[in-house]
Amino acid sequence: MGVCHARRGASTRSQRPAFSNLTEAVCCYEQALRIHPGSAQTHNNLGSALAAQGNLVKALACFRKAVELQPEFARAHRNLAQALEKLEGLRQTNDRLAQERVDQARAEALADREQYLAERAAELARKDPADPDVKKQAEELRREQEELAKRLEELA
Repeated sequence: MGVCHARRGASTRSQRPAFSNLTEAVCCYEQALRIHPGSAQTHNNLGSALAAQGNLVKALACFRKAVELQPEFARAHRNLAQALEKLEGLRQTNDRLAQERVDQARAEALADREQYLAERAAELARKDPADPDVKKQAEELRREQEELAKRLEELA
């Protein structure tokens, strides 16, 4: 592979080395850090490559290290802030999706209960409506169906 921590041809956008892929960039920046562990720029660049791969947790550690090594390093501060915002956004999305799954499971359980109550109502309809036990069961069933209807409306 050669000494890949040396610049590999500056990109036109910045003075960072141009790599053919992110995996190569990560490997090279890690190798460079083994040689020069105190390089804030290299920690920042590694963080950027990791963030581009979607590895925000490791990227955050790199950005933090860059800021620790060079507190006035504005780009590292910006990258750290952006990675934190992105991670928080992902957490919020995950929380929302988890809540949606819970709500869906709750709705399915209530729908199953609604089906059971409808079947129970059909059974009671075949019994003698003058029987006091049937009247009591029918009234309890009606109350439960009303409560269930309210809960289903709350989920909608």
